[in-house]
Amino acid sequence: MFRDFWKVKDMNQPEVVELVLAGEEATENLGMRLGKVVSPGVFIDLRGDLGSGKTTFVRGLAQGMELSTQVRSPTFVIATLHEGQIPLLHVDAYRLDQQEELALHGWSEWAEAGVIAAEWAGRIEGMLPRERLQLSFETVDEGHRRVRITLLAGESAPGSAYLRCMESLVSH
Repeated sequence: MFRDFWKVKDMNQPEVVELVLAGEEATENLGMRLGKVVSPGVFIDLRGDLGSGKTTFVRGLAQGMELSTQVRSPTFVIATLHEGQIPLLHVDAYRLDQQEELALHGWSEWAEAGVIAAEWAGRIEGMLPRERLQLSFETVDEGHRRVRITLLAGESAPGSAYLRCMESLVSH
């Protein structure tokens, strides 16, 4: 099921992994894989150009988290809450004028109680938690995307939620 992506570089850094994804389904599968191991408090910082796979990844993340709601880009609504055993707050910061607007969408509440996946996270840099997973998407060609996954502030204790996430993304 997860053989549709492959590691590009082994940088001997457990906090950085680069993958090439073969198609939209592979991007969704990567999200599903992560969704099966996330826990409350995990923050996913999503970066990349328009159409590079951020929303597709979140759709897979929601499936892996066993959420039954349909995931769409929250560009015009800023944030969408997907209820479940572990809720998912899907944020799109592209149209935010002020970072403080996120408070209106339950940002603080869900930062601990659920998982937050924020597209265009670079636009709200000052609000991002120090420890987070950053996924940077890049379109390689019509059928492939490159994603660089970085565990920021990676001084996590063994067995932490973020290390479990990283391990799930690189093990086959």
